[in-house]
Amino acid sequence: MKIQVLTTPGCSTCNILEKMLDKLGVKYDLIDVTENPEYLQKYPIFTAPGLVINEKLEFTGIPKIDELKKNFVNNRQCFLDNRNLYFQMTDYSTNEKMIIVQYGIKKYDDENTVVKKLKSILTEKDIQRSIDTLIGTQKVRRIGPEILQNNESHTELPELPENLKDIIDNL
Repeated sequence: MKIQVLTTPGCSTCNILEKMLDKLGVKYDLIDVTENPEYLQKYPIFTAPGLVINEKLEFTGIPKIDELKKNFVNNRQCFLDNRNLYFQMTDYSTNEKMIIVQYGIKKYDDENTVVKKLKSILTEKDIQRSIDTLIGTQKVRRIGPEILQNNESHTELPELPENLKDIIDNL
């Protein structure tokens, strides 16, 4: 999903939109339209900010948070669960998903906490599938009903790829 915030210098309402997106955990690019006038030709906004989602101008000005969430849900970019917004990340390989889960287990031994923290990154099905695979390959073991632990006596924690470092740091 590609999200761009069209801004102008010193725009205080642009800062409000940025904070809303940050709170939702949305990654976006800031585009100063005074330095990139081609964006005004493509997306004719008369009030900053403009919010462009996947090459389509969705909002000008400040949307209400519920409208913003609804837009993401309607565009199938995320799902809403108990009023929390979770973005689907489908561009990870099976190996990357297992690495994310394994590092999540390293950080939080409790399975419920691992699943809760990872739901903003992976689907619950991907998380459970990765846990099952990690247990089956003896990279992870259960040491109680809800406690998972990396099985470092059989395998070492895999090296963390560069593209996953920010994700693991922010868990």
